[in-house]
Amino acid sequence: MRVRVALVAVGILVIGYGLFGLLATSGNHPVGHAVFLAAVLVAHDAVLMPLVLLAGALIGWLAPVPARAYVRITTAAALAAGLVLLPLALTQLR
Repeated sequence: MRVRVALVAVGILVIGYGLFGLLATSGNHPVGHAVFLAAVLVAHDAVLMPLVLLAGALIGWLAPVPARAYVRITTAAALAAGLVLLPLALTQLR
């Protein structure tokens, strides 16, 4: 239970930091921000989440029982890091 409370608290702090950064550094482009947030929501719900669920199901089917949790956690962390680092890697190639 403590871990869940800590994760929720960290999530709220990260969301607050993002909102503060958005409001403090952005100009007067509320329509652009709304379009961006809608695109992120659609991309998450329509593309990313089904892929994560499919990967979890495949791991559950292919990985041995004692290793399933470790494989799922490692795969999720690697994919998240890859998604964050992909734009940086692509800009370095130019």
